[in-house]
Amino acid sequence: GLSYKYGMYSACMPTIVYALLGQSRQLAVGPVAMVSLLIEAGLNGLLTEEECPASYSGGVLDDGKPQHQVCPEQYAQLAILTAMVVGVMQIVARVLNL
Repeated sequence: GLSYKYGMYSACMPTIVYALLGQSRQLAVGPVAMVSLLIEAGLNGLLTEEECPASYSGGVLDDGKPQHQVCPEQYAQLAILTAMVVGVMQIVARVLNL
């Protein structure tokens, strides 16, 4: 549901960061189809009426058009926030040796 530019950044940035900080030469990093589908399924319908009023009619979520098509910028912000939260969780897990 996101624009292609977000996919390009999500393919390039993890590779660069892992090249500098990673320990395994065999590990593949970057976006995969299953993660993309899970993120889309998880974010679908999470934007509130205040964040995306065009996707609501009479206070009820309108299922006619997905939120990522109606409010692409707000949807992208939610996806970026999700990615940052996951990144923080991974850093905390690494620090705690989990």
